Amino acid sequence: MAETVEIDFSPLLQQVKDLDRRLGDMHRTMPIVAELLASSVAEVFDREGAVGGKPRWPPLKRQRRRNRGGGQKILQDTGVMAGSITPASNDAWVMAYTGVRYAKYHVSKLPRRVIPLRDFFDIDREAFYAEAADILLAKFR
Repeated sequence: MAETVEIDFSPLLQQVKDLDRRLGDMHRTMPIVAELLASSVAEVFDREGAVGGKPRWPPLKRQRRRNRGGGQKILQDTGVMAGSITPASNDAWVMAYTGVRYAKYHVSKLPRRVIPLRDFFDIDREAFYAEAADILLAKFR
């Protein structure tokens, strides 16, 4: 007579199916994560690059516009670029983008002679990932 071992995987398979069902419906969760990403970019503007242990952006050589209210933040003399950051997402990814044409001159990694690098998309990734993980994991609680 042959000896056998039988293992019932049906409870585990049911848990995998439940997890797949919950993961499959991310259309309500990912826009929240995309908003978090756009908010992280706004924080970089607000803190003039000084996020996640990074130094502030290099100062301006001269003020571009007169500001009656006091000191103007770097890259925010009109507020157009900072205000243009837009979140987008689908079930598998999130992004924050701008349609402002001159933004590329501030974030490009190409060699520089005139405009210093002031990459407003250089967010505090560690903080973003931690907050995004909390949002995504809340889906399973």
